[in-house]
Amino acid sequence: MGIGHVPQCVLYLPGTGDHGFTLRRNLAHGLLKRGVAAVILEGPFYGRRRPPLQPGAKLRHVTDLLLLGRTTIEVRAAFCPYNGVPFYDSSRETLARK
Repeated sequence: MGIGHVPQCVLYLPGTGDHGFTLRRNLAHGLLKRGVAAVILEGPFYGRRRPPLQPGAKLRHVTDLLLLGRTTIEVRAAFCPYNGVPFYDSSRETLARK
């Protein structure tokens, strides 16, 4: 790493119905070859984060979809302000700092 090098990291958020990490892991592997780190998160209501009474990927209540979205946003927000790292906020279409 040279002087002034800024480490880069991509936070891969899961899409709705995203089971497993295969696609995101393959994308992350390509970035790693270029020196970019990646964090791959397991989505709420899926995998080990799935509620015990939820059958597979099928959400039990409409409100679960709202909770899933809110949780994903909050997890993203918890990662991004670490050490003042800037993050791209697509809802505002700007590079923002927390």
